Parts: sequence; C-alpha cells; structure tokens
Amino acid sequence: MCCWDLSSAHAPLASRNPLNEDYPVRLAERLARRGHALRPQQRQAADTSATSSCVPGREAAKPKRFLLWATTQIGDLATRTNGNPRVFYLLPYLASINAMTGRLAEELNSPDGIGVAHSKAASYHLDRSLSDGCAGDDTDLADAAAKAHSRAEATKNFRELLRIGTPYQLLRGALAGPVHSSILTDSANSVFILDELHAYDARRLGMILAILGFWHRIGGRVAVLSATMPTALADLVTRALEGRTTLVEPPPEIRAPVRHRLHTRQVHLTDETSLAEIRQRLINGQSVLVVANNIRDAIGLYEALGPFCAELYGEGSAHLLHSRYRRMDRTAIETAVQKRFASGTPRRPGLLVGTQALEVSLDLDLDSCHTSAADLEALVQRFGRANRLGTLAPVPVVVHQPAYATRGGGLWADGVYEAEPTQHGWDILTRHDGRTIDEQVITGWLDEIYAGPWGRTWAERVEYHRREFEEAFLEFSHPFDDRSHLAELFDRQFEGSEVILQQDHDDYRTSLEQTDGKAVARLYADQYLIPVPSWCTSLGSYDKRLKICVIEGDYNEHLGLRAIHPDPHQKYEPGEIP
Repeated sequence: MCCWDLSSAHAPLASRNPLNEDYPVRLAERLARRGHALRPQQRQAADTSATSSCVPGREAAKPKRFLLWATTQIGDLATRTNGNPRVFYLLPYLASINAMTGRLAEELNSPDGIGVAHSKAASYHLDRSLSDGCAGDDTDLADAAAKAHSRAEATKNFRELLRIGTPYQLLRGALAGPVHSSILTDSANSVFILDELHAYDARRLGMILAILGFWHRIGGRVAVLSATMPTALADLVTRALEGRTTLVEPPPEIRAPVRHRLHTRQVHLTDETSLAEIRQRLINGQSVLVVANNIRDAIGLYEALGPFCAELYGEGSAHLLHSRYRRMDRTAIETAVQKRFASGTPRRPGLLVGTQALEVSLDLDLDSCHTSAADLEALVQRFGRANRLGTLAPVPVVVHQPAYATRGGGLWADGVYEAEPTQHGWDILTRHDGRTIDEQVITGWLDEIYAGPWGRTWAERVEYHRREFEEAFLEFSHPFDDRSHLAELFDRQFEGSEVILQQDHDDYRTSLEQTDGKAVARLYADQYLIPVPSWCTSLGSYDKRLKICVIEGDYNEHLGLRAIHPDPHQKYEPGEIP
C-alpha cells in the first residue's frame, strides 16, 4: 500500500510519537493471544529507572525490549520537561537503517510516522514507493520522486518524533552556530538508541562516545544495544555517561537460545575442499550463507558455486551481495534475496554469497553458514543470519582460516580485518570446535580478547579519540556562536565517496538535466552511483560540470564492480579495498 499523505516538506510537525504509552498494552495483548508474555529482561527494560541510561544485551526480542525501554523514557521526559521528546535510533550502515525502518513501521503500525535520517533518505523513500507499486509510467515515477524528496526534506526539518539514522547526522550538531544549532537543540531532552557499536573503528567510536556524554549532559537518555557486550566496551560507555548505566539482560537462569554449532576449518574459504563441503550442503537441500572478508573472494565464490546451485534449484536460487554495486542493482538484489531467504518465510534451498554487507542489512534466516575468520564481533553478526529465529536444532556455522596479508605496515586477515584480534579469536574458536554456542559464551570469549594487550591498546585509542573530539568540538558555552570554521575539520573525520562508470556517464548527465526539478533529477541520477573509499577517486577523472568522479571499470549488474582501470598499464581490484 502506498502512503504519501505525509510526504510534504510543509506538513506540520508531528505531535504524537508512534512509540507511545499504548505500545506496551498492545504488545502484551498481542503476546497473550499467542500464549506468551513479556520476558523478564523485557519487563526490566520497561521498568528501568528514567534517571539511568540503559545498556541492554540482545537476543531475538531486542526490538521489543528497546521499544519498551524507550516508551518509559519518553513518558518520564515528557512529565519532567512538559515537552514532546524525540527518539533517535542510530545505526552505522544505510542498509541496516532502511531495514530497521521497515521493521519498526510494521511493529508500530506506523508506515509514515518514522523519519529516515541519512544522506540517501530520499532514495530510500523512492525505492519504497517503487516496491509498493506506486510508480508505473514516467509521469508516476516523476511524481513519486518529487514526493520522496519532500518526505526526506520534512525529516530534515525535524517533522517526525521517531527517526532512524546514522550518528553522523546528529554529530553535526557539535558545529552549533547559526547553521547547525537546530540539530543541537533538537537533541536536548531526547532518547537515543545506538545499535551495532561493534561496527565502528576506534576513532569513530571515540567520537560517538563523546557525543553520548554530551547528550547525557543536556538531558538525554541513552541505550546501547549489542548482541554481545564485552566488559571493555560496557566500561567505556559507562565512563562516557558518568557512571549512570544499568545493564539489562536475561536473568542467569534463562539461557540464550542455542542456535548454532561451531566448526573450524584449517583451509581457506575459497579452497576446493571448502567448495566441496558447501556443494554437499546444497545437494542436501539447505540454504547456505557464505561470507567472505573481501569482494574479490566473494565474487570468486559466487562464480564457483552459483551455477551449481542454479542447476539444482533453478534461476534465482543463488545470489551475490557486496558494497560495490550501482544503487539500482543493489536494490534489485536485496529485494530478490529478501524474497527467498527472509526470516519468517517458508524455508527454501539456495545460496547467498557476500561480504560484510550481509552482516548489517537484511533480516535473513538460512540453514547454515560458512565464513572466513574475522574479528569475533563480525562473526557473531554472520552467525546470526543462520537459524535466526531458533526454529531449528543447532545449525552448523563453519569458520575457515583466513589468509593474512600486509597492508600499510600491518598484518590483516584477507586484507581487511586486523590480524591480532582475528588470530586471538581463531585460537578461541578452534578450542571449541564442534560445540554448540550462544551469546553468553561468546561474550566471555570477547572479554578474553579485550582483556589482553590488544584490547588494552584498543581501549586507550578509543579514549584518546573521545577526548580529542570533546576538546575540538564540544567545549563551548554559547551554542549559537558561529563555528563554521570547524566544518572542514569535522568533514575530514569521515571517509567514503561515490563514483559513476564511464559507460553510465551520458545517462547520469541526462538524468541530472531533467526538467522535474534539481532535487528530483538528483534522485534519478543517484541510481548510477557506486560507493567506494575516498582515495579510489584518484583512479578516475573528475567531471567538474557534473561534480562526480568517473571511472573505467569492469562492472556487471550481478557481480558488481570487479576492477577499476586507472590506465592501460594499471589495474586495481576492489576486493583489496580495506
């Protein structure tokens, strides 16, 4: 169903949060109809003191737990401030933001009451309208694009009281002054929920912890969600929030569901013996998740296994997903993957190959997992896509020894993951080969890793970057003073860029030159963009008129970007991108 009634950027500010006092009642009634009741940790989250910040653990009921916690905070803040508190749910990746938006819209029965706050929000709204069948011919498409832009602009103007986005949008409030002070003031006395903190490197994690402390000081309430919360990370969060945290987790007598049985293999994921094992699982009728650490390996695995799977189960049974696709192609792939492997749908055999992109985006449930070894937090996310709902007996999660390569003077697993924590995690995994595992067990393993020399160094780096960001951006007395001179310094804290293929140059230009308006034209053009690290732009040419880097590359709508060719004598493979 298409719902665009609220899309105008000129719509009035929402006066009622879709997450309100009715939610706990509706949830309890819904559970009761199924013969269930709130779990102890969910009741604890709902009853957590409003004067404390909350650091929940996580299992399958995580969304309900943080919603119950947030409902309590909203009510308390509204009483204390006589205001209408905002709720910000923050994630590190656009794909996971988009997926969570859909989940919350369904959970709260509010498809138009949730704001999407990231740099590509308009594209998200357009994709949603297209998947709902709102746009047929070109006229409808232009209208849908215009409404998608208006909806994104409404969120920028602080329309919705519940917004899902990245921390970086709110971090800009640290610039304050006449341009960004509205972000800062909108954050006061608000509720903040941060998920997937493990995904941030030490520098960005330090920045986020600094702003967490700042939000706490201006009346905010903070929840940090994690599948496995190592003590070292919990201590850093507690320090940033001045010691005012409460751990919400299942009571000791309630064990996490045992969904996985661990296996380790001394051979690399791309080795022929690994491929033979995966083929046998496909023959046995399983849906198999295969996660590589880099794009080069993922593409090679898909080329080796995809045709075999298609012979068994037909076209559309095998899929590849990584981060180097044009937006139009990634959207189509994600839709197909969700259709075949989404949790809660009938189980079907098939193959899904990918990289880290699979850890954070789609709500999937497959029968088994093969993965290259990485840091333990990343592996937990990969395991979570197998037997996600715990409806099967413990399923196999198979971890393969990675190849280590030198990069920038350091050693990295498959050129991507830092060697020391990966090797420490591998040693732990091999000691438990063949055993069933759960979140509590893995949390203990993480504590072992973070208690060692690497973990202590990591914590020192995070603290250094927290203090650095506080001193550079958060020590000010007058939030409306002009701080625009800090904007360039702030922007340098973040990396990443987008390029277009030379073969798409004319179509990209034509899209930008449409007469439907600049913002709508930009939405048409965005479908050609491919995300890459910023330094990759040096491998292409910059079109000053279109303000975009143009690359020559090997590209396929199914395989994505395989290689960039800076000139006839040089070749660069995206699989080697750190």
